[in-house]
Amino acid sequence: MSSIIYVFSMNFVGAAMTPRERLQELLDREGITISALEKKLGFGHKTLSNWEKSDPKATTIKKVADYFCVTPEYLMGWDDTEQERNELLEHLARNSELKAFMMTASKCTPEELKALEGMIRTWKKSSD
Repeated sequence: MSSIIYVFSMNFVGAAMTPRERLQELLDREGITISALEKKLGFGHKTLSNWEKSDPKATTIKKVADYFCVTPEYLMGWDDTEQERNELLEHLARNSELKAFMMTASKCTPEELKALEGMIRTWKKSSD
């Protein structure tokens, strides 16, 4: 987990999600069923459901990641940058004092968030 989450003293603890669980989370977020996504992307029946039983093909991973505007690495659970960013933004949204910051951070790239993290670390060191 990125240290920016630590800087804000958040405790997001949990086991890594499987690709199928991550897919289900994205489906729920978009309000679409797995069979509807399979149709939209031109996949055969159970192509995505079978992720629990077998490894998906690279082309399938890429199509699904593109559909949800996430990286294949995030979709497969190899990189949690997207999840960490979303968790941070959700935390900021609940904190009224940080709403303006959240609006800016929601438009940041992962690289910009890392730069922001560096600024926060510097600020934190100077305030200690």
